[in-house]
Amino acid sequence: MKIAIDAKLLFNPQPGGWKSYLEGLIDNLALIDIKNEYCLFVDRLIIRKSLSNASNFRTEIINCNLPIIREVIREQINLRSRLKNFELVHFPCNTGVVRCGLPYIITLHDVLALNNPYFRFVRPLRKSIWNYLQEAYQSVVIPQIVESANLIITVSNYEKSMIINRLPIPSEKIKVIYLAASDIFRPIKNGDIHQLRLELNAKYGINKYILSVGSKPSKNIPGLLKGYEILTTIVKNSPDLVLVIPHPSTEKNFRKITQELNLNNKVHFLPGQSQNELVKLYGLAEIFVFPSFRESFGLPPLEAMACGTPVIVGNTSSLNEVVGEAGIYVNPNKPQEIFESMKLLLEKEALVKELRNKGLKRAMQFSWQQTANMTLDAYNDVVNST
Repeated sequence: MKIAIDAKLLFNPQPGGWKSYLEGLIDNLALIDIKNEYCLFVDRLIIRKSLSNASNFRTEIINCNLPIIREVIREQINLRSRLKNFELVHFPCNTGVVRCGLPYIITLHDVLALNNPYFRFVRPLRKSIWNYLQEAYQSVVIPQIVESANLIITVSNYEKSMIINRLPIPSEKIKVIYLAASDIFRPIKNGDIHQLRLELNAKYGINKYILSVGSKPSKNIPGLLKGYEILTTIVKNSPDLVLVIPHPSTEKNFRKITQELNLNNKVHFLPGQSQNELVKLYGLAEIFVFPSFRESFGLPPLEAMACGTPVIVGNTSSLNEVVGEAGIYVNPNKPQEIFESMKLLLEKEALVKELRNKGLKRAMQFSWQQTANMTLDAYNDVVNST
């Protein structure tokens, strides 16, 4: 079987999210499948160690340097012209070629583009306009591409319900396949902890800290800051708060809130981090807090659990599917609950130990090999039924 995969986001400079999905899926397809032939459509030359010995994988470059309408031209014209002679196409990141004329699968991570209450214009204006255009493009393409797709993959049962709610898609046409934390996420060895703490302190001036990751409005960073402000007023010598902000354009707004809450000396802002750096940050944190309003899956808490860090998450959307009974849930609209949960974990060492153990066991229930196996089954099912 000849399979085409649109792998453009392998070159996204921002780690995590859809890029993590592509990396985990492709790397593990290369491990489990030596029979089918794969072509990855990329934007520039790709070198991945996992594919170096995979003779059934090749890459083709699609060039498109036009501003503003780049995505439209790349997918609907340039990519379309390259899809001849394939038996199946997988569009793994929400959009793809409309009516491509071949059996195809679309991975629909979310339907936020169809009605996104969390979208905000943020500075710089050029970045805001680009984000708006991306969502506008998705809002046009998604209804068309799911209508004629042979199968829709999504990443949680919650998101499946959102798709059915937004689009006239029968339930049986949607397959839920969970994501996973990369194998790199694991507890830090006891013998390495002291040295890594010294390095972290030297690099960022951080010692004992609470960690969170994210910058989109749906991640609820302002709510976390308000809950943390309560913590600092009640708990003496409370840990600092470290915020990893992948989108620098939002940092100014968060710094303003931090200043208004008189937290300048307690909150540290870090840019987007590589997986290697995230392993250290997760593993050395006292607590990982993720009071998100909405997640289609929620990789960060799963990565934190895989590193042995106790997690606090919002009691919304898909997070219960990811965390299970291995974390503490809070109402993301109530900073008081966020504060109380952080205080509880800082005071209850036995509870921390319990959640560490539960989190490690929970994280082991998700694997990229399982994701790849279920996706390969989907490929075979579609081709055999057409």
